[in-house]
Amino acid sequence: MPYNRYRKTKLKKDPQGRRCLEGTIYPHIPPRTYDKYIYTKFGDRLDSIANQYYGHVNYWWVIAQANGLVSGNFGIKPGTYLRIPNDISEVVKEYEVLNRKG
Repeated sequence: MPYNRYRKTKLKKDPQGRRCLEGTIYPHIPPRTYDKYIYTKFGDRLDSIANQYYGHVNYWWVIAQANGLVSGNFGIKPGTYLRIPNDISEVVKEYEVLNRKG
């Protein structure tokens, strides 16, 4: 289920007339007993971890949201303890609802 989180994001103009993307709302992702937990190693990135666990790099935001990573950086320090939500189907559905545009 490949997913581009920007596919329905609309462009808008800021007060200075510059084009920008509308904001994105992310769902809360509560811990579940069947989530996986990993320690990152040198070279790990959110997109590569998402590809490993979900089969697609575009789900990096699920791991970022589940772990409170808001820096906007794909890189992760080695030894970081990450929660990997196991079943993201409900998360993706909630994201779609929260970001439904007109």
